Amino acid sequence: MARERVRKNAVDEFKLVLISSSSASGRPNHIAPSNEVVGFIITSPYAKGCRDTVIDSRVDGLQRIFETDPRFMQLQYPLFFPHGNIGYYREIPLNRPVKHSKRDVEVTESEDPDEKGARKYITMREFYNYKLMIRLSEGLTPHLGGRLWKQYIVDAFTVIEQYRLDWIRDHQTTIRSDLYHNIRDAMQKRDRNPSNIGKAIILPASFTGSTRYMTPYFKDSIAICRTLGHPSLFLTMTTNTKWPEIQRILKHMPGVDVADAPDVVARIFKMKVDQLMDMIKKKNCFGRCIGVMHVIEFQKRGLPHTHILIWLHHDDRPKTTEQIDKMVSAEISDPEIDPVGYNVMSNYMIHRSCGPDYTKSLCMVKGNFIKHFPKRYNSHTFFNECGFPIYKRRRTGITINKKGVNLDNRFVVPFNRDLLVHFQCHMNLEICNNSRSLKYLFKYCLKGHDTAIMCLRKTRIGTSATIPKKAPKGPIDEVKHYLNGRYVCASEVFWRIFAFDIHSRWPSVERLPIHLTGKKHVSFKAGDVLEDVCDKEI
Repeated sequence: MARERVRKNAVDEFKLVLISSSSASGRPNHIAPSNEVVGFIITSPYAKGCRDTVIDSRVDGLQRIFETDPRFMQLQYPLFFPHGNIGYYREIPLNRPVKHSKRDVEVTESEDPDEKGARKYITMREFYNYKLMIRLSEGLTPHLGGRLWKQYIVDAFTVIEQYRLDWIRDHQTTIRSDLYHNIRDAMQKRDRNPSNIGKAIILPASFTGSTRYMTPYFKDSIAICRTLGHPSLFLTMTTNTKWPEIQRILKHMPGVDVADAPDVVARIFKMKVDQLMDMIKKKNCFGRCIGVMHVIEFQKRGLPHTHILIWLHHDDRPKTTEQIDKMVSAEISDPEIDPVGYNVMSNYMIHRSCGPDYTKSLCMVKGNFIKHFPKRYNSHTFFNECGFPIYKRRRTGITINKKGVNLDNRFVVPFNRDLLVHFQCHMNLEICNNSRSLKYLFKYCLKGHDTAIMCLRKTRIGTSATIPKKAPKGPIDEVKHYLNGRYVCASEVFWRIFAFDIHSRWPSVERLPIHLTGKKHVSFKAGDVLEDVCDKEI
């Protein structure tokens, strides 16, 4: 048992310290205390991606177990599995519902003989997706586990992703890809070995979240923009943990705080996003919609939120300041005329206190306002020299008290009153009236996963751990580059295990394989003859 080892040998205690840093775009990553469980992945330059998990058996001695071993999770989380129930293994049969023509019933069969090439076994993601669901016929011990519950699922997702990446790494020699002219150049140099052609380790576009996955969708967004014009609106919606749907579910889970139930938050937020998209596309809450793109994000120490770009019909786009004022407001509602709007605004649409008197605010960096708050007073809405709208912010004398500070219209985040009252959460609405912002908007929505910088320290002696040596240089490893520094929060884990979409676009884009002469991408196997590859692609 682990306690026996602790009693016999002194155990060093370590802690992880996140270091504030800037992203590639220059935006700072603010580090603040939060009740969040995350997975932080550091790849070793000298070992494979699989975990080095070893158990000390009283009978057989030391044994290494892998992620697909049915004892893997049970040994790490005995509080959840005190009876040692069997976990995931590769040969769990997949039951398919089969309808019979003579009777309107469904009979589950582990394998359909008429369906050739169908899967026989469930995947690891499907197994943990089943485990996440709340069933009245089963115990809720894992769901009541608090932070340990989040650690268990974060651990499970990292295993799922590592299992997929290991498959990609192990099958690099089966299928390779390179430009056609590179293969011809290799033939001219009399290098006829296909194993030397192509990148060493490729993370394909079929892997969700990879660079090759994001790049085509960025180009698709530009293609939609080229056809429909620049977007009309930019909408951001953030989860509200006080939604009544979330509170009703938590009543069935006594003692569980909303911070320890990200699975419930993910499912409710998915319903809210679907409802919002239905209002935009079908109910025309802003006018006739001709195009939509939305992305789900999971920032560090934050709740899941979505960014939505909306294309409106030319006749419904806000062109004048009067039309903008009807759609977007940046002023506090009068509590006597609109008490409902005033209460919602005070909860979700007021920027925190910042300025010379609040230098410790997260939006203050070296005395500068990185969020551009507080804004200036404006008697009316107008467009600046770059074409961006400056919203109306008058001196109305109406304020909202936050932590003993009275905040006025200068601290209001632009919003749409009807949507704000309907969804009861933070909903920032901006007018897109300039083509110069297109590249920023699309890259902002498709910037990829989060990463972080970490320092490992011994808590007993208070010194930093030894910095590992630099990895030896070698061929390009896109799998390692994707994993190194990967920051996986609990909110993202539940969203991905539930297989919810992390982005969507409408209308769809058909990609045509247009290329320059000699620039065609070709795929070939490790044993193919390069002359045959060139002849086939001519």
